[in-house]
Amino acid sequence: MERPGSGSGRNQQPQQAQSPQQQQQQQQQRDPSLNFFSPRFDAARSLATAGLLPPVPGARPLDNIYRCRFMLPEDHPDFWKDPGRAAKSKEAAEAAVRAQSRVHVVQAQQQRKELKVNPIDEIAERVRKGPLLLLKACYQQRRRVRVVTRHAHGVRGSAEGTLVAFDKHLNLVLKDAEESYTVLLRVRRVKPPAPGGNGRERVRWVRQQEHRRRQLKQVFVRGDSVVLVAAAAASGTPTAAAAAAAGGVR
Repeated sequence: MERPGSGSGRNQQPQQAQSPQQQQQQQQQRDPSLNFFSPRFDAARSLATAGLLPPVPGARPLDNIYRCRFMLPEDHPDFWKDPGRAAKSKEAAEAAVRAQSRVHVVQAQQQRKELKVNPIDEIAERVRKGPLLLLKACYQQRRRVRVVTRHAHGVRGSAEGTLVAFDKHLNLVLKDAEESYTVLLRVRRVKPPAPGGNGRERVRWVRQQEHRRRQLKQVFVRGDSVVLVAAAAASGTPTAAAAAAAGGVR
């Protein structure tokens, strides 16, 4: 036999716990003096009621009731228009517009930067055949090349570096380059006095070739001063195949 009331106890559903917001809504419905939107709202009682939250908990509190007058309708007799607040609002709106325009400018610059193509890449893509294919391969693979240069009187020297730019006129830009070159200097050469002469030393100014070396972070080589271009091997000397291919470059 079942005990009286046992069946109803099994069918009864457990009550769910209510959130603080739901409890506050029920409390405001039961007592209109705690409802912020009710004509019978009691401000003193709402301040004395523990746990009662305003409709917008994150709203910035004002200094006093007098400052709330600007929130009234403009046709209300107690409406107060704060000129300083209006100016600040206008400045804030203008600042927001300027900030938004800066965001658009930065986004547009970023899009142009993403779509921007390196002009050297365009030059390399136009090369389809001929000896410039060697420069194209070295540029795309960031390989080091050896460039023999000249001056008006003959071979000046050579430079070796990573090829970072070139064009069809053989203008080159080398990075981390090492150059070995010669310079013609005028030096003073003194000879002893000739036998039977007046005893004066003979002085002559002659040209002397001096070998120099230097390290360059980046250097531009004009195409009209290029004699030969070759891909440099790991040891620093051009490979035979690269030298043969470069023979047609200049």
